[in-house]
Amino acid sequence: MSWRKNILFGASSLLFLSIVFFFQFCEEKKEKPKSIDPEIVAQGGEYFRSREIKDHDFVGSRACGDCHFAIYESYLKTGKGRAFHQPFKNDSLVDFSDIHVYDEYSDFHYTGFWDDDFFYVNEYRLRGTDTVHSLTRRVDFVIGSGNQTRSFLYQKNGYLFEIPITWYVNKEIWDLSPGYEEGANTRFDRAMGLQCINCHNSGFQFEANSLNLFHDLGLEGIGCEKCHGPGGKHVMEMEKPKTEQSGDSEIVNPAKLPLSLRFDVCRQCHLEGVTVEKAGKHFVNFLPGEALNDYWEVFVPLSEESNNFGFASHVERLQQSQCFLNSDGRMNCTTCHDPHKPLPKNKAVFYQEKCLSCHEMEDCGEEHFSREEAGDNCTSCHMPTGGTTDIPHVFSTDHHIRVVKDDSRGEQGEEGIKEFAIFSSSEANFRDKVMVNLEYYEKFKQEPAYLERVAQYVDSIEWSARLKYYYLSNEEKIPPQDIQMKPSEINDPYSAFYVAELRKRSQLNGIPYFKRARELAPHNIEFVYRLGLEHMNGNHWDKAKALFEEVLNKIPWHEKALVNYGFILQGEGHFETALHITQRAIDNNPNYLLARENKVNILLNLDRRLEAKAELDILIEMAPDNAQYQALRNSLLEAS
Repeated sequence: MSWRKNILFGASSLLFLSIVFFFQFCEEKKEKPKSIDPEIVAQGGEYFRSREIKDHDFVGSRACGDCHFAIYESYLKTGKGRAFHQPFKNDSLVDFSDIHVYDEYSDFHYTGFWDDDFFYVNEYRLRGTDTVHSLTRRVDFVIGSGNQTRSFLYQKNGYLFEIPITWYVNKEIWDLSPGYEEGANTRFDRAMGLQCINCHNSGFQFEANSLNLFHDLGLEGIGCEKCHGPGGKHVMEMEKPKTEQSGDSEIVNPAKLPLSLRFDVCRQCHLEGVTVEKAGKHFVNFLPGEALNDYWEVFVPLSEESNNFGFASHVERLQQSQCFLNSDGRMNCTTCHDPHKPLPKNKAVFYQEKCLSCHEMEDCGEEHFSREEAGDNCTSCHMPTGGTTDIPHVFSTDHHIRVVKDDSRGEQGEEGIKEFAIFSSSEANFRDKVMVNLEYYEKFKQEPAYLERVAQYVDSIEWSARLKYYYLSNEEKIPPQDIQMKPSEINDPYSAFYVAELRKRSQLNGIPYFKRARELAPHNIEFVYRLGLEHMNGNHWDKAKALFEEVLNKIPWHEKALVNYGFILQGEGHFETALHITQRAIDNNPNYLLARENKVNILLNLDRRLEAKAELDILIEMAPDNAQYQALRNSLLEAS
């Protein structure tokens, strides 16, 4: 019997709807990831004196260390100074001796090992005692201070991704990384984007609109300039003879800022909630000394359980405290925290002294019968430590200072539709109150009620925001005027992408707008891929192949590009090459049903029926309720 391409699975129509996964298939060369030029790190301030510095240049923390060495040396030992670096074997905060994590939802095991000076994480699956899948990534960076966690990242051609396992310091255990638990394991494909890196790293160079392409990543964690602003003019002034110094070096001293702006320096990373960027603004452009709410607002979802808080909810919780509200501006983050010094060994005594600088021990009164049990420790009673709502195995101090009547913790996200409180301003404007619902729907919980709130006022928000709403809501009736702008008139790649998708929904040509999105953001892998997919849908296979090849040159394990490229090769009759390409997708994701379906089709076209039957057996095991798999297998048995 001759088996040709007309027996392709009907399920192949799902080819164009498959989910993005990124997986590595090739052996990487053993070379340390490129970051800041080692000459810059070694020379410190000498490097910056050897080149022309502009007023508003960021010069790096080493330049600060030349004159402020004691502060610089102390700061490197803080959690912020340790927040980002390359992995090293003798990291005292991580136990590398016995690594094993099993995800029961996905049936993947994870382990880690060192080979020379390189740390690797291996994912594998067992059937009995046989290993039926194995995939290894080399870890390039460590992210996290080590006060709570150490998580791990890897980089390919500049694109940065997260590793699925994390070391939880306080519990001294390895487990799935935050957000990967309970069936949400996205394996090695989770892009590490700008917002995460911006609060863990300084000295990076990000490719705008790329999602996760970094040309450089600093290795000194969070640098001095994150709180003090760009140091270019300061270095220039300090290098002049004293008689020529103007006295205005424009370096920011947060202690001299008004209270609100001082808080904003901390709030840029220590205020956790839903970020709503101002129209035409970007959060990464914020500088110390400016008003945070000129760039974005932060809304906090309200919970019926007052003791719920996230890991980075510090400023928001403090702002609710009577100690803060009654201090007339005297109390702020640095009242208790010296940002230049690591946490003291005896933290209880240290923070007790801070409390007693304003309060008398007698203020508690005799009714506080638990004082003795608490060791006369103010924070154990009034700032209890508890598990956070967003990171498993992590315990953080609640910065809402109060008389705690009930320390029970509710489950975040189990309650009804959220209302939002603003903590980055005294009052939110109407546009931002609408937008927070759109952002919460997109990033946190896909509950239609949030989009319904936006729908009531969609005509009052800017065009780009309306496009996002239409795109996320699957709205069928798109106002024609919103999708008729010429591609050349659109200057935002995401707006071009949304218009392309919405035009498709309205049975209009979207390709010129996909092209515009890719033109404006050539390093955004998804834009390149989606343009290729549109050409494939239009049977422009040569154009589609060129775009899929472009994707695979940057991300060799891009699952959808591999499968669609193999599908085109199969249609052209290049079955052996198509089989090789399709197998690469399977090797990197054994759960990808569509890739296995296509493999069966290719094998049948090659008259390799026994191999096709073996692949069908795997499909039937993975999806036992799929009648089509069983029917095709029966047909193969009858023909043999």
